[in-house]
Amino acid sequence: MNLKYTFTTIFLILLGVNAHGIQMSLPEISVDQGANITVAINVDDATGIAGGEIVLEYDPSILVAVEVRATDLAKSLTLIANIGVKGKVVAAMAGATGLKEGSGAMLEVDFEVRADAKGESPLTLSDVELFDENGNDISVETVNGKVTVVKEAEKRYPAWDVNDDGVVDILDLVLVGKHFGEDYRTENPVAGKISVDSGKEADVWIEVQNKIATEGMGLLVVNINVASVPGLYGCQFDLAFNPKFLEVVGIKAGDALSQDGASIYWNVSDIDNREGRIINAIYVRRATREGINTGGTLATVVFKTKNVSISGSTRLSLTNLAIADVDAQIIKAVVEKTVLKWKDLIIPPKSILLPNYPNPFNPETWIPYQLA
Repeated sequence: MNLKYTFTTIFLILLGVNAHGIQMSLPEISVDQGANITVAINVDDATGIAGGEIVLEYDPSILVAVEVRATDLAKSLTLIANIGVKGKVVAAMAGATGLKEGSGAMLEVDFEVRADAKGESPLTLSDVELFDENGNDISVETVNGKVTVVKEAEKRYPAWDVNDDGVVDILDLVLVGKHFGEDYRTENPVAGKISVDSGKEADVWIEVQNKIATEGMGLLVVNINVASVPGLYGCQFDLAFNPKFLEVVGIKAGDALSQDGASIYWNVSDIDNREGRIINAIYVRRATREGINTGGTLATVVFKTKNVSISGSTRLSLTNLAIADVDAQIIKAVVEKTVLKWKDLIIPPKSILLPNYPNPFNPETWIPYQLA
């Protein structure tokens, strides 16, 4: 007989502590971002456990507690769990009699791993109190664990949604254009979260380049211009027009985005002359990491005019306009409304000097004229 063990046992009994001690442990787990995991609270010997309280602490920036449940090993105990406090799971158990022999998972805690989680979360048994059916404390040795995030979550959206925001638009093309031709086979850089708003503004307006023939039939060339703004890299827009008066015959990239010799990717989803819309016109620089800092023409549209009356007018409207800078952030566009007055655009058949208004005896007078 070990005399030292005998004295220790007697001393613990006198203190009201069960001489039967157990080890309670938590696992070390490697997980992916966005995963669902179960953490087992294990005991090496459950014999005699009639109740107690267990506090498990974790990093709430990485994990979210979802549910706590007793396993078959502890099914005879009534469990009350609280997961309402971030970073802490509190489980209280009680039963009429102690558990029989057994080892393994006593409780299980379900967690969600946050989609943006990085690093690791300690799993800590910060406070454990167990007792037997006589109310005596059971000594517990604890072994803590951890959850390590080893892999980023898969993209929620298709690969062509480059910035993973759920919308395929000019921001995705800017990112592709900026890094076009780069080789990533030997490295795997992780892009930071993209802020949509750049805090910058740019004036955008429509400019008519030419006049049309006397009878109101001919070609009308229209530029979509942008003022100077730091880091301009791409744009997309719809253009609405009145199909009774205008028909699109061509559209091309302007000179603004090709400054310093950069190539341009551009595409137009559709030109609907029946409804009067240019749909989803996209222009973006590519194979350069630099934006432009001066303004210019983003795109040029050529219309064929028809049924034009010299007294009439029509409107050109830019809609769904998005301008992006070199960091794939939105530049707020301030758009001027454009109304085309045919009397200002049609070339008259001959030069005419019209009557002045008001008469010359006023402080000032206007003398209108038309040049053929």
